Amino acid sequence: MGRRRDLDGIRGIGMIGVLGLHGGTIPGGDFGLIAFFVLSGYLITTLLLRERDKTGRIDGKQFYVRRAARLLPALLLALGGFIALSGRLGQSMGSAISDAAVAFFYGMDIKIAYVAHASNPVSWAWSLSVEEQFYLVWPLILGVALLRRRVGVAAAIAVVGVVVPTVTRIVTAPHTSYLLLSPNGLHWTYRTYFGVDTRMDALFVGCLLAMALWKWPQLLNRAAAIVLGTAGLAVIGMSYGMTNVFTRSTYTVWFSVVTFASAGLIYGLLGAPRWIVSRFLAWRPISYLGQISYGVYLWNSTLGLLAGTLISRQHQFERGTVWLAMTLFAAVTSFHLVEQPILRRVSHRVTLPTAEAKVPTQRTAEVRPLVS
Repeated sequence: MGRRRDLDGIRGIGMIGVLGLHGGTIPGGDFGLIAFFVLSGYLITTLLLRERDKTGRIDGKQFYVRRAARLLPALLLALGGFIALSGRLGQSMGSAISDAAVAFFYGMDIKIAYVAHASNPVSWAWSLSVEEQFYLVWPLILGVALLRRRVGVAAAIAVVGVVVPTVTRIVTAPHTSYLLLSPNGLHWTYRTYFGVDTRMDALFVGCLLAMALWKWPQLLNRAAAIVLGTAGLAVIGMSYGMTNVFTRSTYTVWFSVVTFASAGLIYGLLGAPRWIVSRFLAWRPISYLGQISYGVYLWNSTLGLLAGTLISRQHQFERGTVWLAMTLFAAVTSFHLVEQPILRRVSHRVTLPTAEAKVPTQRTAEVRPLVS
């Protein structure tokens, strides 16, 4: 299956935000994760729907085999690297193994948000945990709904998946202007920021976008796509520039705004695949960063800590340069020597759906392929 390089570019700008956040240059960079979530929900749902159109069913076993092949080897490598470096990073071997185990079994969001209310050196795995918990239930829900010809039921569940996290964020966010100034601000920041019941809405917005365009492909309109895509990219850019994200409005308003802005950007790329924003996001440096973004995300925090032990704070530029170089090297190595070879080998052993992901203007229109 081919790739949409402009959709890879969404991952690319999302990863620029994450790297900038961790490097201290993009204060609102964590909003980039929202774009990742929306895109993941859209791509997974699109592939499942097209598998259903092509084969008449959704093969849950093959789906989970492909997901495991795509995600687990690189995750295991990164967590092994963290454990090997734990002594250098000032972590005991026991605590490092414990944190890595929680991350490997996709429970980091639960540990941070509901149990410990504290971060750890593998806290970055919280977003992977949210996504994998989504992957665990959504294909089953969608598969049963399609089997019984009750697509509306799946859509209704997705709507609930958007509404409940939005309301929960409003309820759990501290009722003060600045979270860090509230008596229990930090505690509730962990609960609101990392909870699966407060962050799943972005994934389900992507699902709804995919289901709407699958059901009514005529909704794609070039003029509307350009307007919504431009607005979506502008909102994401504005969110990156926010100087203080620890505010109640971030959790109650901006998370939702950036979620729908990300959906607007995806719609824009689908409806106007050759406009200037699409060409910009398909630009090789950005799209390639999107392709290797999984490895970048897995390694950047650990290697950032390692760079901090190698170079003093007085040499911020040198430390940042070394950190970025090590991260990109690890990500490229992981992508080409671990992720892709294993995924290709597994793909040859399972029957991949041949449904082609297309950008239609009508139900039978031909479009370009997508992959997740």
